[in-house]
Amino acid sequence: MRFVLSAKVYSYLVRHADAIRVLSSGLEHHPDDPVLLRHRGEFHLTVRAYRPAIEDLVRAAAGIEGRPDQIDPYQAQLLPLLERALLAPHEPVPEPELVSPEALEPLRGAYVGSLASSVWYHLALARFLDGDFVGAARDFEVAADGAALPDTRVAAVNWGYLAHRRAGDRRAADALLATVATDAPLAEASYGDNLAVYRGEREPGEPSGRRDRSWVTRAYGNAAFCWLEGDRERAGELLDAVLAVGDTTSFAHIAALETRTWTD
Repeated sequence: MRFVLSAKVYSYLVRHADAIRVLSSGLEHHPDDPVLLRHRGEFHLTVRAYRPAIEDLVRAAAGIEGRPDQIDPYQAQLLPLLERALLAPHEPVPEPELVSPEALEPLRGAYVGSLASSVWYHLALARFLDGDFVGAARDFEVAADGAALPDTRVAAVNWGYLAHRRAGDRRAADALLATVATDAPLAEASYGDNLAVYRGEREPGEPSGRRDRSWVTRAYGNAAFCWLEGDRERAGELLDAVLAVGDTTSFAHIAALETRTWTD
């Protein structure tokens, strides 16, 4: 857990190379540990190293097979754990709680995942960014099925819909979209807003509001949808708007860079 804490601090400082270095050091001591591989895979994604990300996350997926799922560490939880690790270095850092109704209940209304859903989500995203849309769609469905809370399920369905569409399977995309209720309670509305666009409940276009990470997520979803619907000019304008925000570590920004290279 200390390796994950250290890596997370580096990631908050936008020092992802150092985060990867710390996790690599941890893996020298704990080979094939799925938690370390899950986080290193995510940070490989952040620096656009898709093949190393896929390799890590495939190994992580093998490592969690048959293992009880656990709640993924999240920022509000990590900071107190980091304080404890620094002030009481000789005491063990508590391991994440196992997924259960009792453990999840206080987290409703927060964007929190589990180890299993995070492994499959980031593996799917790595495949999507690397251009393997069939594999991405398959793995996003696994992530959605295993999501512990509504927000992580909706996020996986958002990307899974785009992956199915990009792979040319509109029927599978619509079937996946139909698995999410239109009134699903969400802590983060951006992916839910995207699903409304995909369903035809809202017109695609530039989102309103402050241009933060949530805006970037919505704008990318609109851009990708416009591209898939054949409106390449509008898609290009929206992709430009996403990239202009400059949130270079967001997956929507990284996806916008890759979508710029899409061809028919």
